[in-house]
Amino acid sequence: MSQKYRIRAVKFDGAAVYLGLSPSGNPMWTRNPMRVMEHFASCWQAVFNGMRAYREEWEFKDGVKVGSHPLGSHTDQPMASTVGQMRERMPWLASCPTLLLHSAIRHENIDWYAGLKRKKKLGGPVPGLRRRNRCEPMFMMFARNGKDIAVRYRVVNRRSGCVEFNGMTPKDQRKPGDKAHWRIRIFIRLSEPVREFTKIIVHPSRNTIVFVNPVIARHGIPDQRDTIGADRGCKVTMALSDGRMLKIPQPSKRERRRLVHLQRRMSRMDLQNKANGMRSVRDSRRREKLRAEKNRLETHIRNRKHDWIEQQTTSLVLTSNRIALEALDVKRMTRRAKPKPDPNHPGQYLHNGRKAKSGLNQSILSNNWGEIRQRLTQKASLYDTIVKEVNPAYTSQTCSQCHYKDRNNRKSQALFHCLNCGYTDNADHNAGANIRDEAFNTPDEGSRRGGIHRTQPGRMSPPSPEEPMKRRSQATSNGPKTR
Repeated sequence: MSQKYRIRAVKFDGAAVYLGLSPSGNPMWTRNPMRVMEHFASCWQAVFNGMRAYREEWEFKDGVKVGSHPLGSHTDQPMASTVGQMRERMPWLASCPTLLLHSAIRHENIDWYAGLKRKKKLGGPVPGLRRRNRCEPMFMMFARNGKDIAVRYRVVNRRSGCVEFNGMTPKDQRKPGDKAHWRIRIFIRLSEPVREFTKIIVHPSRNTIVFVNPVIARHGIPDQRDTIGADRGCKVTMALSDGRMLKIPQPSKRERRRLVHLQRRMSRMDLQNKANGMRSVRDSRRREKLRAEKNRLETHIRNRKHDWIEQQTTSLVLTSNRIALEALDVKRMTRRAKPKPDPNHPGQYLHNGRKAKSGLNQSILSNNWGEIRQRLTQKASLYDTIVKEVNPAYTSQTCSQCHYKDRNNRKSQALFHCLNCGYTDNADHNAGANIRDEAFNTPDEGSRRGGIHRTQPGRMSPPSPEEPMKRRSQATSNGPKTR
């Protein structure tokens, strides 16, 4: 869990921070607070990339592993695995706090293995380096070094607080006649009391600071909570068994048009820069401005979705003590369509519905099914909630009232009409009720998978296998005759 606050001001006291050597070989120092924050962000990213560059990526040929190569290009020297070795190799890290550099090493290790796990489950590329044109500047710092407090926080008044940490500049990189120690104070605007935290994350470009809180059980959980089944889909992100339809906010038409316009302008500019003989097609300030605008718009859309997910998942675990979900394999569901070779014309291919499959994959990924499941699972342990996944087979074809299964029960994407009892409902809501019953009902009530249909008082008994065929033949024979 975390808390985010707006930075009101930054103050710097003490010795000047060593920035490294200028292009002419002269040492550089600064006492500018924002310049110091940007320098810390650059040092954090340099340590992160220094560790990530030595990670190995497998090479494949015809689906077979043939070797591996490091992600970075300058890996001829042995890897610097400690902060001391990194400071020897990169002298501009001299003034950075040790805990700040340690956090980059630890975060890179966690991010690498989490990325490999995500790749194995959902697909995608291998986690790569942090690049300036893709990742905004930021740095982390642990709050404690054993029993010693490294990051201190105090309340200034009822509307503001102060985060403080210090460090020192080594003698070899110290400005002549200057002190050794320095202190930086970050004043924040308080929207709520700051809880206990384990580390801080500072975004200098956003003017925000995030306190990472330890995981603790929440208090004030309602005594009476419901059992909910959720059916995840493309049209409706989550259809709940209690009738609620939750839709994740998608980009507006204006935002989509703007994204397409920016992408096309960048593509045309790349072709123009390449034709002009530039060393790199991206060596253009105008293109960098377009890229920055495109990144801001994509970040705005992404943050809006994250905010919706946080609100809805918190509401679900507060109002439900048991939540049932479908066990969806998103990685398999979003695979690209395989090519279909033409047997009559070697070297040519038949239509395989690639465009339609690409649109379906984009629709699935835009609903963030995986993140919804992840956040529900994480918050369930805090709010004493059980999250269970079930096999989604036949949940949209089975009646939630009489539990009669037939593929013709679902008339369309939104309409469900049972051929047995006549029950009519929204198809997604009916599927959510089936998911709830499958996850938390007792086994003696019957099982859809075993072919046993459950009955309720006042409902007709399950039909024999011949009755649906008779009903369909009668409907066909009694239909309107053409003249």
